[in-house]
Amino acid sequence: MQKIKSKLAIFVILTALYKLTVEFLPSFLQARMFYAFFNPFYFSFRIKQVFSYETLNQLFTILFLISGILYYLSKGNESRLLRCLFSVILIDRLVRVFNLFLLTTFSFSSFTERTSVANILLAAIGNIAWAYVSFRILKDFNVKRKLSTKTEDYGGDIVTYFVEANNWQRVFHLIIDSFLLLIIFYPIIESVTRIEVIVSLLNKVSFVIGEKPTLYLICACFLLIYYLFFENLFQSSPAKFLTETRVVKQTEGPFNFKTIFVRTVSRLIPFDAFSFVLANTGWHDRLSGTAVLKEEDTGAKGWKYLFVIPAAVILLFLIGYIDTEARFYFENRSIGNKLEDKIDSLTVDDFIKFGNVKNSNTILYLKPERINGSEITCSVITMDNEYEYHPEKENIDVFYLKHKNIWPSISLNKDKLIKGLPDNFVRAKDGSSEGNGKGIMIKNIEGNYVLLSIEPYMQPVLDLENVNVLSGQRFIFSILNKGWKVKILKIEASENHIDWTISDSTIRDGRFGATISGLKREPTNKVNAKLIVQDTVGKIYTYNISTEGNSGAITKIK
Repeated sequence: MQKIKSKLAIFVILTALYKLTVEFLPSFLQARMFYAFFNPFYFSFRIKQVFSYETLNQLFTILFLISGILYYLSKGNESRLLRCLFSVILIDRLVRVFNLFLLTTFSFSSFTERTSVANILLAAIGNIAWAYVSFRILKDFNVKRKLSTKTEDYGGDIVTYFVEANNWQRVFHLIIDSFLLLIIFYPIIESVTRIEVIVSLLNKVSFVIGEKPTLYLICACFLLIYYLFFENLFQSSPAKFLTETRVVKQTEGPFNFKTIFVRTVSRLIPFDAFSFVLANTGWHDRLSGTAVLKEEDTGAKGWKYLFVIPAAVILLFLIGYIDTEARFYFENRSIGNKLEDKIDSLTVDDFIKFGNVKNSNTILYLKPERINGSEITCSVITMDNEYEYHPEKENIDVFYLKHKNIWPSISLNKDKLIKGLPDNFVRAKDGSSEGNGKGIMIKNIEGNYVLLSIEPYMQPVLDLENVNVLSGQRFIFSILNKGWKVKILKIEASENHIDWTISDSTIRDGRFGATISGLKREPTNKVNAKLIVQDTVGKIYTYNISTEGNSGAITKIK
């Protein structure tokens, strides 16, 4: 028995560690199928500007890791957090199976456009497997649990009685179960809003009884399912697993579905949730003839144990902070190395962007006109002139050509440009980079400036976006052009034959792109193709396109 407990603890710890490793080091995500099967938490619930669904999943994974460690160190005695989390996994996976059923039954065509049938089947198998394992573990735990008793001496009469859950525990149950109910059934709410048949039905119901009663009806359905499921199968709920309590009948007789049904329906009475504040039993307890009793303590004593939850939150934010700082550090090193490479290979088609050290809103550009070894002659394009530059309306190269005769000229060398690299970068909210290094002085320009970017202009600047594999043979991606307008002359695969469809052969300058889809004659996860385009003055450019799964890149060849 001890070996089984150790194996369960090791399984939980390794699963949680793998999940966290993938979250913070995405390069480990190469084995996608393995990740899909060994990912215990996959919530989609989030609150904007408060927390994302990634943060929620990371929090539950950290709690899963802590539960495994505590279970192992206590030799299987401390199991309340483990039971709670396996109960969450159980109902979450069953809800996800039902969600897949809804999407494939009522919205099959649009659903299969976003994912393949094979992925749907794998998701169903993974969810059922997790649900089955969780159910067996919870059932095994429940068999071994006994109710807590107290013995007192009343003038020689020895009385033994069961211990009821106190009011604070009942409030705790309400808060935790309500939160879990929300995040678990959130995928159903998301899917229902996409299924026309169900949306139409809800609109009709709303028209008859009103919007608020319809919303109350939906919430009531979720509440009934949640409590009927848990209290009928385990006489408990995820929150009750945490406090080691369970539901029992107050009188003799079978604890059956009818009892739980009356108890659950009674929860829908207005203000029932607060009925146990002034008494040890709530209305749903009295109407169903049930009580919530404590189980025997086999692990840590008292409420101090529950501090693992805020501890996990703090640990999550600490890991998140370290991860963010590490990502910025390595990203900034990569940016600096790339900028140095661009300085070495500078051309007259490049524009060098600088930002003022003290005022990041003050920007200027250097446009190389002549390059002789390390010596560069540049035009200085400043923003403090009579002509206003609007980056959302036109690119800097277009603005430069319109007013070419007004830009002053300076000379500098590549070593000075390298000295202008910022010590580090600060990522702004809009995704732009702002340098805050010491910077360099530019002739006749007040203040110090740091080098922010070097980008090629006076030519097309193509990028690959929105790569999607719709099935084993069908795929789609978009090409975004941030440079001069070009026309697609030809696209051909280097290996497998592909039938191409192009939405618009002209990839316009600015923010417009062309959508390209393909149908492969043989199913494969990779695509390698050559794209040939021509700009408005007749110059031809060749690019290599390579995709694997839902990621890809476009590289200029010549």
